[in-house]
Amino acid sequence: MPTLTDMLPFKHSFEARQQRDSNPNNKTPWRVKMSLNKVLLTGCFALALLAMSTSIVLAEYVSESDSNQKANADKQTKTTAALESLRGKTFWYRPNSEHPISKVEFFEPGKNGGAPEGSEVILGEKFLVTTETSFVVVDFSKLGERSYEPIFLKIEFPDGKVGYLKAYSLGIDDPDKYPIMDHLYPGKEMAYDFSEYIYPAPPQEIIASEEKAEAAKKAKHEKEEKAEAAKKAKDAAAWKARGGVKVGMNAAQVLKSNWGKPEKINRTITSNVTHEQWVYGEHNYLYFENGVLTAIQN
Repeated sequence: MPTLTDMLPFKHSFEARQQRDSNPNNKTPWRVKMSLNKVLLTGCFALALLAMSTSIVLAEYVSESDSNQKANADKQTKTTAALESLRGKTFWYRPNSEHPISKVEFFEPGKNGGAPEGSEVILGEKFLVTTETSFVVVDFSKLGERSYEPIFLKIEFPDGKVGYLKAYSLGIDDPDKYPIMDHLYPGKEMAYDFSEYIYPAPPQEIIASEEKAEAAKKAKHEKEEKAEAAKKAKDAAAWKARGGVKVGMNAAQVLKSNWGKPEKINRTITSNVTHEQWVYGEHNYLYFENGVLTAIQN
């Protein structure tokens, strides 16, 4: 199989030139030989440029308006998917008898009885739900071209009553970060007494599950506290059993005592005496001369 160099147009002319130059009878002028060399170098340079051009990645450009339009389209796609995921799901509502500041608002259908084609929903008057109940998400209003248009969920109660519930504005702005439904119960730690909430499961089950988790967390904390207290008591007993220090002890005896190893040793050596200061925490010090404890400071 021929190689790349075999297919080059100048290869055969180069070999022919070599044979011609080796012939003593050849009288080719040296300027002709130089021209052939230039042709050869020019061909190599062209091939190198061709190889480099195949590895260049061209930049892509897009206008700011097109970029914004794509971002809005992506957000609408995510929002629609989030709304679609609510369709057919059951939620529970528990009214707050303490007259909270933040209340769940339900709307009657308008005169035309629902959501017509388009992005707007015809709404009637607000109504209150006075007892704990559930509802099913039946449908939702379409997303309009204007991002500030509100979105309403069409819901149905167990007795067949139809109403509308406003979707969460922050959820519409960022469906990846915020829930799509307004007043959705965030959990006991994040919930406020002055708010009403919609629950994704029966409230009694959620509250019982949270209380169980809280009891388990409390029991674990108490167990850890008991274990820590037992460890401290054990360490204190071992510390007391090792005994304290007294003048006349050597360094090895001090290390075996409840003082143990110092944090730092300052040493001064004179002609015939080695002085050491053993530094412990909370301003406690031991002083040695030639390895014998001579003073205790605490």
